[in-house]
Amino acid sequence: MAEKSAIQRIKDLDAERASIFDHAKEEVLEKAKAQGDLLVVGVNSDASVRRLEKAPGRPINQWRDRAEVVADLQNRFGDPFAGHFATVIELARQHHLPLLEDLGSGSLVELGGFGIRDEPPAGASLKAGVDVVTFSGDKLLGAPQAGILTGKREPLERIRRNPLFRALRVDKLTIAALEATIAIYLRGDLNEIPALRMIQISPEVLGRRAASLTERVACNAGLSVKIEQGESVVGGGSTPGQSLPTSLIAISHVRLSAQDLEHKLRHNNPPIIARVERDQVLLDLRTVFEDQEEVIVKALGRLGKNETQD
Repeated sequence: MAEKSAIQRIKDLDAERASIFDHAKEEVLEKAKAQGDLLVVGVNSDASVRRLEKAPGRPINQWRDRAEVVADLQNRFGDPFAGHFATVIELARQHHLPLLEDLGSGSLVELGGFGIRDEPPAGASLKAGVDVVTFSGDKLLGAPQAGILTGKREPLERIRRNPLFRALRVDKLTIAALEATIAIYLRGDLNEIPALRMIQISPEVLGRRAASLTERVACNAGLSVKIEQGESVVGGGSTPGQSLPTSLIAISHVRLSAQDLEHKLRHNNPPIIARVERDQVLLDLRTVFEDQEEVIVKALGRLGKNETQD
């Protein structure tokens, strides 16, 4: 073992308070590791697990077994296709237990090339041997709001036989809309999925669009408009903290506060949704389709003209 003096910084993280099996907390592990040379992750002692008073009679895995699982779990998303959850899958097989994974947002395509690194495709988990993979129908998938279960026939049949399945199943309209969305994926027309279309827009394209729109509205005497570099927060499911680089249009008004300006834009017809930061209204064109930009130009034109008049 290395001498203590050779270790510049060690970040300790208690596995009881930050479960590495929780996707949302994996970012905490990443940040902790980035701050030090080593990341030490501890597992609870057998005695402390007993003190947690889980369900009566629930078996306790010995600390050495749990430590081996922790040691084998590489960064889940650094290499999503190579051996992720290998030990967990093997343990499930040895003990004849079904293994279920909840992916959160639920992407059907690899998004790593667009800067989304924590969202492996559902197919990767299924190929790795997970029995049931669950994810959302809306969010990244782009379908209606629904819960989707995919996996092996036997566990899915057991789920289908449960009385709750009939009570919680979606209606025929949702199934029809879901079928139409899946057909888009099968055709490979990913630009028809709004969320994927937005994710794929490059920073260069956003910069050109922001410059063009800024030039069109800068002539309004009551407005101050400029471009700032910022981030588009992806959000949703297991990607709440991920962001993509973008060009923001920062707007301020000679008389209106940022909150009042945002309020007027939100009550425009149709509504224009912006955010307020540093006493400015910020518009991110990543979430605005090109054919919608004219609505923004007209709304800002009216505000710049009307609000400067007494």
